Amino acid sequence: MGRGPLEEAVAAEAERHGVDVQLVGERPPEELADWYRAADLMLLTSSREGRPNVVLEALSCGCPVVATDVGGTAEVLPDHGRMLAINRDPGAVAAKLTGLLDAPPAPDTLRASVAELSWGASIDALEGLLSSLIEARRSTGTASDEADTTR
Repeated sequence: MGRGPLEEAVAAEAERHGVDVQLVGERPPEELADWYRAADLMLLTSSREGRPNVVLEALSCGCPVVATDVGGTAEVLPDHGRMLAINRDPGAVAAKLTGLLDAPPAPDTLRASVAELSWGASIDALEGLLSSLIEARRSTGTASDEADTTR
């Protein structure tokens, strides 16, 4: 949100192009949903990512996202064709931005696309998986289980 080693360069470039920009820096977590809901879209042009929480946060607030195809970003974007930039080429990214600004997806659709990826749903899925593995081990038994019962 406009803080870091490129802050001055970004501000200078925006001024050079006559773009009025306000770089507000980091915001506390309790403010983020309001910022996402106020935005027309969120842009993430990372060269490296895992599964970016910032994309999940934006989508859960109904904010469209354009992101580069790195790491796990493609896994969380609901509409790869419209939201996923194959690389960081400015022309390709600009085309994705223009497309989303001209015809943004419905916020409810974006929210629904990540509903199953909430922390609660992720914990439920992990607990289910671990429970099924424990149950499978109990029902089939293993060599180490048999060794434990002979002691």
